[in-house]
Amino acid sequence: SILNLFKGLTKIRASEPALSVGRYESLHVDAKSLMAYRRFIEGDGNFLILLNFSSESITLDLHSFAKKGTIEISTAMNRSGEVHLSKLAIGGNEGLLIRL
Repeated sequence: SILNLFKGLTKIRASEPALSVGRYESLHVDAKSLMAYRRFIEGDGNFLILLNFSSESITLDLHSFAKKGTIEISTAMNRSGEVHLSKLAIGGNEGLLIRL
């Protein structure tokens, strides 16, 4: 539900300084409908945020940022855990918060 998504986002933002006061870095990805950026504090948290504004799924190769990551939150609320960034699928209208 939207309430559970909001609670999850609020909880992780409160517990991870990189998401509230960390640096912002816009990332170039080869998909026009995708917004990608990184929030980080050197040595204390590194997150990749991906927002797919299309109704179509997208598969990306993001291994240049990291080999693996952990999905902390998906707006679809149906995935979590470790993912390989060399072949990352993002569902239509999905957002992902990935810990690097």
